[in-house]
Amino acid sequence: MVTLTQVKTSNALLSTSLPNLVAVFVGATSGIGEYSLKAFTKHALTPRVYIIGRSQASGDRLTAECAQLNPGGSFHFIQAEVSLISAVDAACEELRRREKHLNILFNSAGSFVSADTTDGLPQAIALGYYTRTRFILNLLPLLRAPSPSSLRRCVSTFCAGKEGPVVVSDFPGRKPPSIMAARGHAASMVSLSLAQIAREAPDVTFIHNFPGFVQTGIIDDFKGVGWAAGRLVMKAVGRFICMPNEECGARHLFLMTSGRFGSGGVRVAGIEGVKGMDGGVGSNCFSVTQEGESTGEGVVKLLEGLKKDGVQEALWSHTMGEFVRITGKEKV
Repeated sequence: MVTLTQVKTSNALLSTSLPNLVAVFVGATSGIGEYSLKAFTKHALTPRVYIIGRSQASGDRLTAECAQLNPGGSFHFIQAEVSLISAVDAACEELRRREKHLNILFNSAGSFVSADTTDGLPQAIALGYYTRTRFILNLLPLLRAPSPSSLRRCVSTFCAGKEGPVVVSDFPGRKPPSIMAARGHAASMVSLSLAQIAREAPDVTFIHNFPGFVQTGIIDDFKGVGWAAGRLVMKAVGRFICMPNEECGARHLFLMTSGRFGSGGVRVAGIEGVKGMDGGVGSNCFSVTQEGESTGEGVVKLLEGLKKDGVQEALWSHTMGEFVRITGKEKV
């Protein structure tokens, strides 16, 4: 386990090791994304930061708060309904007009809502998989572009370590046999897609991580007495069972910037590299626990089996097909 002390030591070196970073945070208007954004803001030297989310009011609040935390940085909000492919494309086009390179793409957008979006995809998996993949593909040229910094990193906060069997006949996950099966299905889709893209972009580091139990607003969209009771329970017991917000932000900043994961990050004595999603050292694609460790041999073997069975190829073909169905293009 990477200790919190080690995390803080690495993060404290960010301003001197990696100044002038350009970072994009998707879904950072609350919860994990907000905690991670503020951790980055506190430690980065003269960063340029773009926050992409649905709520203009939350975006205005965050840009103001970040400017107070770091007067030397520049902070911008791009309003977008990030569950929709067309909105993702518009946000990415705006980013490409403003920037020539990108160092960090951090995505923590999520929902438990199963109703379809106007794209014809269940909202939960649209946010967890489809639009995340679209963001990466659209912004990959910026991540790979020449930059004063050697850091090129994409972090997708979801369910690393929870990967499971994939139902090839139902990639959108409309009829899962159980909640746990749905989680494993979606987690494997995220890991397989990152592995697919990482193969084509060896100069970029891709991380799928599990954040642990964190207090967020992800259940706030649900109405009814049961969900209201659940929110009250979480407020009462959350501080006893959940990772503190500040630690959550610190650990995600570590994922974004540490040399433990791939090239270009902050190097600290005593913090060794971690094995990649393929089980090897020197990888550029990782499945990582909340403690900053590899999710282990079980996940490696599962993903190897899925690849051998042609699931990764089938998933990628399906994904490109959905993108073309929705927008007429595989990417913009």
